[in-house]
Amino acid sequence: MIDVLLRRLTSNAELLEEYASLRGRLHLARGPNARKSILATSAQPREGKTTVIVNLALATMRAGRRVAVLDADMRKPRIHEVLDLPNTIGLSDVLAGHAHAGDVIQTVKTAGDDVGEASLSVITAGRGTGFAEALGEPVMRDAIKDLTGICDAVLVDSPPVLAADDALRLAPFVEGVIVVVHTGVATEDDVKLTKTRLEDAGGRVLGVVMNRFDPRVHGPSSHPYSAYYQG
Repeated sequence: MIDVLLRRLTSNAELLEEYASLRGRLHLARGPNARKSILATSAQPREGKTTVIVNLALATMRAGRRVAVLDADMRKPRIHEVLDLPNTIGLSDVLAGHAHAGDVIQTVKTAGDDVGEASLSVITAGRGTGFAEALGEPVMRDAIKDLTGICDAVLVDSPPVLAADDALRLAPFVEGVIVVVHTGVATEDDVKLTKTRLEDAGGRVLGVVMNRFDPRVHGPSSHPYSAYYQG
């Protein structure tokens, strides 16, 4: 499945360039201002945050970075579905104290012609339930720290802010947060409230990624994956 997703991304030159630009603006993994851990969330469900996380991971992997994707959406996990991976073990085992982050990594390899042999490290949510509260515990902070020690970049998927408090618990444990906004789902007030809640929780909101835009609303010069940052 990863090869299918990678071909889909690389076959669209404009989309690939947008994700490369997003990777650069986030200062992922390299450079004097490098960040190693990014949380993706949204205001409401069905805004496309998981798609953005996976494509950003592929674009970062394609640039030669060692990338880990962590599914911290314990309510409706989707990373394992998108990447077609088993979900028998994962983050729930770490939160329960049954394993360390390194024990539950699944390595997904690709051999695309334009990237050579590369791999993506993935931790799915796991089969356990009822671990939302534990996302704010030191065990979660330590798991992210462990992953940043072995990978260049760690990308964390989390539930929508206005649907659950989980992303607020996770926000202080990462170096930055991006908010994925589907212009047909979230309102301006939703996005403002999401930003306020994340910042009040101790998160650093880097900006938003606009997904599935409507050119009739935003103009023909806009792009569905345009990113706007505060710095």
